[in-house]
Amino acid sequence: MNYLILILIAALGIWIGQKTAYKMMMKKMKKDEDRKKREKEGKEEILEGEIEEESPKKEELNEVEKKILSLFDEKEKVANNDVERLLNVSDATATRYLDKLQAKALIIQKGAGRGVYYEKSK
Repeated sequence: MNYLILILIAALGIWIGQKTAYKMMMKKMKKDEDRKKREKEGKEEILEGEIEEESPKKEELNEVEKKILSLFDEKEKVANNDVERLLNVSDATATRYLDKLQAKALIIQKGAGRGVYYEKSK
């Protein structure tokens, strides 16, 4: 009898976990769809947890960030490897620099995995 109760409790826990995960996934998908819709319309709204569309003034950029942004004058698409070669830094450091520029809404990440590249924000 005790085993039956344990099995029922375990099954209930699994079911509740699946329902919760499904709700979270649907919420994330809705948020992604809304973001894509706003990007298509060109109306980037400022929402909680999102970055403002306005880019900071050039004076606020350090020398490394200016060098990276100069790459976008030469190339439309810049990869992590381009930044590594330009600055002679590691993959992790190049990624960190690109993440900072992305957080400042100066560049946009496109693609995924090995195909990731960056474009200058408009």
